[in-house]
Amino acid sequence: MTETNENLEKPPLEALKAQGTPGMLLFLYGILPINLPRFLAYILYRWEVCIRETVMVGKS
Repeated sequence: MTETNENLEKPPLEALKAQGTPGMLLFLYGILPINLPRFLAYILYRWEVCIRETVMVGKS
């Protein structure tokens, strides 16, 4: 998930910083809306992998 943060589009975040947006608001209005769908997709993918592995181990 760190790579997702590193690969963010910079212009929207720089625009918020240039307006003097505090750090928490920068996160809420700049980073979170861009990353939330990616984070959810990754979290659901990992959850599904864990469930499948648990079922496979349980059958053995």
